[in-house]
Amino acid sequence: PVLLTDPKEKHASGPFSHRGDALILSSTQLDKTANKGGRAEVTTDLGILNPLKPDEKRKLISLPGGGWEEFDWSPDDKQIVALNAKSINDAQVAIIDVASGEMRMVLPNPHVKMETPIRFGRPHFSPDGKSLILTSDQAGEFQQLMKIDLATLAPTVLSGNINWDVSNLAPARQGSKLAAVVNRDGLEELHLFDSQSGKELNLPKLPVGSVGRMAWRADQELGITVNNAQSPGEVYALNLKTGKTEQWTTPHPTGIDTSQFANSEIIRWQSFDQQKISGLMAK
Repeated sequence: PVLLTDPKEKHASGPFSHRGDALILSSTQLDKTANKGGRAEVTTDLGILNPLKPDEKRKLISLPGGGWEEFDWSPDDKQIVALNAKSINDAQVAIIDVASGEMRMVLPNPHVKMETPIRFGRPHFSPDGKSLILTSDQAGEFQQLMKIDLATLAPTVLSGNINWDVSNLAPARQGSKLAAVVNRDGLEELHLFDSQSGKELNLPKLPVGSVGRMAWRADQELGITVNNAQSPGEVYALNLKTGKTEQWTTPHPTGIDTSQFANSEIIRWQSFDQQKISGLMAK
């Protein structure tokens, strides 16, 4: 085995570049001299590493704070988008130049005064590199699917007709298709959008359950994991061209007939203060 990182630092790895020869690496130095666990300043070092050439690891920039996460590459691998989660309802999004290490803060829009903190999440570059696709509560109560034009920083809401939080998203690396998971009454539900037109697209018939991870093959096949009462984390492939759904994994529990397990149903009731509350129940 080859040690790729310094054991005196806490590390986290981001995704590989599109070329596959560079890995995003973030680290925070362990401060053993800090008084009672505190320090004057916390920083996150961002760098790139080729695991086959660990001696060529290169530091890009020291970022202020310890909340930097959710890094992603631009389509040409020349830029990295990064999220600074300052709190549960306050975040920033920055773009870092891979060649120079220079950082440009893009969200919240530095040219517009914001009255309240804004929450951002899941930032990705669009396939043409001209926009960011992410989630944000900038336009309302919920974490909505949003497209940000990088030339003007103008936002476009893609999921304005869905009054639930978007919890995850996955843009196809080719074309304009965009998969998103919406938390509807506690059930993680898959939706498909066209990021260029903003229209929601039809999906093949899906298995019952909550959708977890998503991964694209080009722009016509989407892999997902589904959790339901019969089995946790089964893998399915959705062929968007043919409309067929194929199950890739099958559970084999010993001596248990999972087909008799009841799937959860969404139930709703009214609270004492006349608010509607929802939950999941398995009968």
